[in-house]
Amino acid sequence: SWPMVSGSSFGVMARYVDSRNFYYLSIEPQSRIALRRFVNGAAFELARAQLPRAAGVPNRLRLEALGPALRAYVDGKLILEVRDRTHTKGQYGLATFRTAAEFHNFDVTRP
Repeated sequence: SWPMVSGSSFGVMARYVDSRNFYYLSIEPQSRIALRRFVNGAAFELARAQLPRAAGVPNRLRLEALGPALRAYVDGKLILEVRDRTHTKGQYGLATFRTAAEFHNFDVTRP
Protein backbone atom coordinates (compact mmCIF):
# COMPACT_ATOMS: atom_id res chain seq x y z
CA SER A 1 0.00 0.00 0.00
CA TRP A 2 1.05 3.63 -0.34
CA PRO A 3 2.80 5.32 2.61
CA MET A 4 0.00 7.54 3.88
CA VAL A 5 -1.02 9.03 7.19
CA SER A 6 -4.38 10.45 8.23
CA GLY A 7 -5.10 13.62 6.26
CA SER A 8 -2.51 12.79 3.62
CA SER A 9 -2.84 12.58 -0.15
CA PHE A 10 -0.93 12.54 -3.41
CA GLY A 11 -1.92 13.04 -7.01
CA VAL A 12 -1.89 15.34 -10.01
CA MET A 13 -2.82 18.97 -10.55
CA ALA A 14 -4.34 20.64 -13.59
CA ARG A 15 -4.75 24.29 -14.50
CA TYR A 16 -2.40 25.35 -11.73
CA VAL A 17 -2.49 29.16 -11.62
CA ASP A 18 -0.67 29.55 -8.30
CA SER A 19 -0.44 27.77 -4.94
CA ARG A 20 -4.02 28.85 -4.10
CA ASN A 21 -5.83 28.24 -7.43
CA PHE A 22 -5.88 24.87 -9.25
CA TYR A 23 -7.62 21.49 -9.67
CA TYR A 24 -6.28 18.52 -7.71
CA LEU A 25 -6.98 14.83 -8.30
CA SER A 26 -5.88 13.02 -5.15
CA ILE A 27 -5.55 9.50 -3.85
CA GLU A 28 -6.34 9.48 -0.13
CA PRO A 29 -6.37 7.03 2.79
CA GLN A 30 -8.84 4.14 2.67
CA SER A 31 -8.47 3.98 -1.15
CA ARG A 32 -10.51 7.08 -1.91
CA ILE A 33 -10.04 9.31 -4.92
CA ALA A 34 -11.21 12.92 -4.92
CA LEU A 35 -11.28 15.80 -7.38
CA ARG A 36 -11.11 19.24 -5.81
CA ARG A 37 -11.06 22.82 -6.98
CA PHE A 38 -8.94 25.30 -5.02
CA VAL A 39 -9.96 28.96 -5.24
CA ASN A 40 -7.99 31.52 -3.24
CA GLY A 41 -6.78 28.67 -1.02
CA ALA A 42 -10.25 27.30 -0.22
CA ALA A 43 -10.87 23.70 -1.28
CA PHE A 44 -14.17 22.61 -2.85
CA GLU A 45 -14.78 18.92 -3.42
CA LEU A 46 -16.20 18.35 -6.90
CA ALA A 47 -16.42 14.53 -6.81
CA ARG A 48 -15.28 11.53 -4.76
CA ALA A 49 -15.26 7.75 -5.23
CA GLN A 50 -14.01 4.58 -3.60
CA LEU A 51 -11.24 2.77 -5.47
CA PRO A 52 -11.10 -0.98 -5.73
CA ARG A 53 -7.41 -1.59 -5.27
CA ALA A 54 -5.01 -4.34 -4.31
CA ALA A 55 -2.47 -3.42 -1.62
CA GLY A 56 1.00 -2.62 -2.92
CA VAL A 57 -0.06 -2.35 -6.56
CA PRO A 58 0.78 0.97 -8.26
CA ASN A 59 -1.91 2.73 -10.26
CA ARG A 60 -1.92 4.91 -13.37
CA LEU A 61 -3.67 8.23 -12.79
CA ARG A 62 -4.89 10.47 -15.58
CA LEU A 63 -6.61 13.81 -15.23
CA GLU A 64 -8.12 15.31 -18.36
CA ALA A 65 -9.06 18.98 -18.44
CA LEU A 66 -10.74 19.74 -21.77
CA GLY A 67 -12.87 22.88 -21.78
CA PRO A 68 -15.18 22.65 -18.76
CA ALA A 69 -14.92 18.82 -18.64
CA LEU A 70 -12.69 17.29 -15.96
CA ARG A 71 -12.26 13.51 -16.12
CA ALA A 72 -10.30 11.30 -13.75
CA TYR A 73 -9.09 7.87 -14.80
CA VAL A 74 -7.41 5.13 -12.80
CA ASP A 75 -5.71 2.39 -14.80
CA GLY A 76 -7.60 3.51 -17.92
CA LYS A 77 -11.05 3.37 -16.30
CA LEU A 78 -13.13 6.55 -15.98
CA ILE A 79 -13.80 7.05 -12.26
CA LEU A 80 -14.91 10.69 -11.90
CA GLU A 81 -16.36 13.21 -14.34
CA VAL A 82 -17.47 16.79 -13.62
CA ARG A 83 -17.92 20.09 -15.43
CA ASP A 84 -16.41 23.24 -13.97
CA ARG A 85 -15.42 26.55 -15.56
CA THR A 86 -13.54 28.12 -12.64
CA HIS A 87 -9.99 27.65 -13.96
CA THR A 88 -9.58 27.80 -17.74
CA LYS A 89 -5.78 27.67 -18.05
CA GLY A 90 -2.65 26.98 -16.07
CA GLN A 91 0.19 24.54 -15.57
CA TYR A 92 0.12 20.82 -14.75
CA GLY A 93 2.07 18.93 -12.11
CA LEU A 94 2.38 16.42 -9.30
CA ALA A 95 1.49 17.01 -5.67
CA THR A 96 1.75 15.44 -2.24
CA PHE A 97 0.27 16.49 1.08
CA ARG A 98 1.71 15.07 4.33
CA THR A 99 3.01 11.95 2.63
CA ALA A 100 5.75 10.56 0.43
CA ALA A 101 4.95 9.18 -3.01
CA GLU A 102 6.90 7.88 -5.96
CA PHE A 103 5.87 9.00 -9.45
CA HIS A 104 6.97 7.59 -12.79
CA ASN A 105 6.42 8.78 -16.36
CA PHE A 106 4.61 12.06 -15.85
CA ASP A 107 3.35 13.28 -19.24
CA VAL A 108 1.34 16.32 -20.23
CA THR A 109 -0.43 16.47 -23.60
CA ARG A 110 -2.25 19.56 -24.76
CA PRO A 111 -4.83 19.17 -27.53
